[in-house]
Order: sequence, then structure tokens, then C-alpha cells
Amino acid sequence: MQTISLQMSFTAPIDRLWAMLIDYEGYASFPKIEAARVVTRGTDHPAGIGAVRELRVDGMTFSERIVEFEPPCMLAYKIIESRPLKLRHDIGRMELIDRGGHVDLTWSTTFAVDMPLIGGLLTYVARFGMERTFRAILLHVKSTVER
Repeated sequence: MQTISLQMSFTAPIDRLWAMLIDYEGYASFPKIEAARVVTRGTDHPAGIGAVRELRVDGMTFSERIVEFEPPCMLAYKIIESRPLKLRHDIGRMELIDRGGHVDLTWSTTFAVDMPLIGGLLTYVARFGMERTFRAILLHVKSTVER
């Protein structure tokens, strides 16, 4: 398993940042994300626990279920299906801390490519691509919410 963890500070109200992070269909405007849709709405909130979103990123399709949802401070997801490569996914989490003039966001995920013999190597290589994608997304979010 590999873990990616990125941190970024935003000079924007936490509610504005949170609104962008839970607009799952809006992810289609993010860099590297080719398509985004909500498959199932959450139980207590449309973007909340139980929601399933599907994202196509760099030729991979991910179905992710929201497993933790604490507005406006934290959401966590689990990849429940991926193709064409199958991933084992522990958890992905976005945590926001309001610092009263800025918001610190930490985005982390732990995963592995589930493939005999070469899965470890593919996981290692995939980690760098995912880090670049996460960074590009966070920079896009930053430039959007700080306007």
C-alpha cells in the first residue's frame, strides 16, 4: 500500500471551499478529471454518507462511496470499484481546519494496485501520477475559491 498526503492553505472562507469539495459533479471542471457524476445520493445530505460518485481520471474510472461526512470539516471516501486497473483502497480523506483567515486542507489516500507479481511496482509508479493529479486539483480549487 502507498499513502499520498498533500496539504495546502486557502485564503477563502471554509464554507466556500467546502461547497466546492462536495459539488461532486463539478469535479468534471478540475484538471485531469474527464467526467464526474453522482450515482447515488447520500442518506442525510446529497453529498453525505452513502453517496456514490463516479470519476474518470486519466483513463481510469473510479466509483467512490462517501463513508464519513462532517460539514464543513471532513469527508472520507472509499474506492469501491476501479477500472481498467483494480485498486485496493483503504481510505481517502479531506480534512479542513479553519484558522480564522485561512483554511488548511489535508488530502490523503492509501491504495495499492491489485495485480499479482507487478502490483507493487505499479502501485509505486501510480503514486507519483496520483500525487501530480491531486496537486493540480488542489491548485485549481485554490485559484477558484480565492477569486
